[in-house]
Amino acid sequence: MEIIEATAEYLVDNMTGLTGSAYGVVKPTDLAELVDALTFAKAQQIGVIVIGANTGLSGATLPEHDELLIDLSGWNKILDLDEATGSLTVEAGVTLNQIYDYVEARGYFYPPDPGAKQATIGGNISTNAGGMRAVKYGVTRDFVKALQVVLIDGTVLELGSINQKDSTNYDLKDLIIGSEGTLAIITRATLKVIAQPQVSQSILISFDNLDLAIENVAAILKTGVRPASVEFFEREGLKYAEIYLNQQLFIEDGEAFILLTLDGNLEQVGQEKVLIKNILKNSRTQVDLSEQQAKIAWQLRDNLAAGVQAQTIAEPVDIVVPTSKITETVKYLKAIAEAEKLEIVTFGHAGDGNIHALILKKSLSDQLWQKSLSNYLEKMYHYVNQVGGLASAEHGIGTLKRPYFIKHLDPNLYSLYQKIKFAFDPEGRLNAGKKI
Repeated sequence: MEIIEATAEYLVDNMTGLTGSAYGVVKPTDLAELVDALTFAKAQQIGVIVIGANTGLSGATLPEHDELLIDLSGWNKILDLDEATGSLTVEAGVTLNQIYDYVEARGYFYPPDPGAKQATIGGNISTNAGGMRAVKYGVTRDFVKALQVVLIDGTVLELGSINQKDSTNYDLKDLIIGSEGTLAIITRATLKVIAQPQVSQSILISFDNLDLAIENVAAILKTGVRPASVEFFEREGLKYAEIYLNQQLFIEDGEAFILLTLDGNLEQVGQEKVLIKNILKNSRTQVDLSEQQAKIAWQLRDNLAAGVQAQTIAEPVDIVVPTSKITETVKYLKAIAEAEKLEIVTFGHAGDGNIHALILKKSLSDQLWQKSLSNYLEKMYHYVNQVGGLASAEHGIGTLKRPYFIKHLDPNLYSLYQKIKFAFDPEGRLNAGKKI
């Protein structure tokens, strides 16, 4: 087992600029070497953090206590496609792009669609990533059939199965999903894949303001139409992606946008398009996007955060509120940003209430930035709790949201979560201090 020095890619959070420190990095090539690394960490009584593509947005893999980092990004083999059961088995370091390319070439579809396509499936499972197609298809959890995991003591477990029903045991597989690497190390996953939709049509609609955009999303969903994805963003945030990609959106009017995709068979998509156009009110422009236009529009949406990140340090926000509270929540986020003299970019998943925001540091001094940001987050998470929302929809809790998550958590639940953590990791050495 070789331990190498942890370079900046492991120690610096890409979005916030926060810096940590690590004992070193191990890149095991198989289960035996992984277990050797865990044995070494046990002997040295040091913590362990598993690293994938390092695309997280909550500081969940930032080392805070000189941990040993275990890099599984090299575990990137697609192992099997069982077409009889629609089951794809992959190693934890396989990226979303690898999965999409592989299954689509064979006529299949893996619906979860988080923004970072270079993220690993292990990271997606660890945060229960949602993405843009969640409104129709669900989140990562809905497409994980089975997992191979390794406990902190080196025990290898097989959780779940390719069977469609199971009421035999405690569902440990679902406990691991979304646990942010605090309970076990994911090494292999068996995923559910489905048949590709016959037709996929993206539609871009512009409005004078976000209120109108969200009102129309509610009207669309009320009809029973379930778009594969329904995204909202505003022109003031779009400019960051346009600069980053050197690509302009082809609609010049409107200040708020809805970008949605309908998929299914030809007749179904045709009927849904007509229904949507008949109920839309006060829109500026509606465009049924060509394949090339759709590619550009979705690339711009995907790169809103990357565009901001290229220009300044930013604090990522990933909250979820009842869909009826989207507009007022975005207004509140902007109001407290103005009060704290901060700039903010908002966008998100209009169909499921998942609001993303980036709070921008720009030219603020470090001292003023930390003070203003702390005030902002205290107010924001209090508001989210008051309206029945949650601190994270898909990015996880990690380091950044931990104090706010715990502050608003029922103490009885917190105690139970601690007991679960202790059952898997008695010494508290696996991604210590994250989430719980």
